[in-house]
Amino acid sequence: MADVKMETASADGIAWLRREGLVGLVMRDAALTLCTAGLYRFWGRAAWRRHVWSRVALRGDPLEFAGTGLDGFRGFLIGLAIFVPLLGAVDLAGRFAAAGGFAALVLAKLAYAAALLSALGVARFLRLRYLIARTCWRGVSPALDARLLDYARAVAPLQARNALALFALSPWVWQRRHAWLIARLRLGEARVAGTPDWRPLVLPWAGVWVSGVVALACVQSWALAAAPRSGQEPPG
Repeated sequence: MADVKMETASADGIAWLRREGLVGLVMRDAALTLCTAGLYRFWGRAAWRRHVWSRVALRGDPLEFAGTGLDGFRGFLIGLAIFVPLLGAVDLAGRFAAAGGFAALVLAKLAYAAALLSALGVARFLRLRYLIARTCWRGVSPALDARLLDYARAVAPLQARNALALFALSPWVWQRRHAWLIARLRLGEARVAGTPDWRPLVLPWAGVWVSGVVALACVQSWALAAAPRSGQEPPG
């Protein structure tokens, strides 16, 4: 433990421990991921989490991450088995709906977007529950007292509102989602309390949002400009 130094001293709160080796760990994981055509990324991510978790100390004792790369690989396979057929079926329905006119095509696209957002929401919740279950502090793992259905009921209206606003409300939606989860998080019998602040995220997200809108506008303009030319017959 000679390489461990307290960057913030707090006997009753959270402290950040300084540990060497993160740069070497990232470089090694990147090399192994490249050599294995991406397969090692699951084991590399587990090693990275173990390193980062060990740098966070609560009341003097660091956190521990007990997850493995095999857990991540299994989760990836399960996600493929569930979400790929689902999205494929929705996409196939959209192709059939294209023959039904513009209104049917729009409804099919909306259904595809809703299915994609729902799949991402489910994956996010399952990932978070996995990380919480694999985190230990003084031998005790936190618990999330929330079911997937409860999470969907709480988050779906927020996501729908955000989609109608073209995702401009993302910082506020993130804050509401995390506040809902924190209120249902406990360590043993002790409840976790906290209210995330969404305001520091507004400016960075505004830059991302404006950049995305400008990029989409440029692509759309290029597509409209190229469309007449693509329909012209070659001379001669």
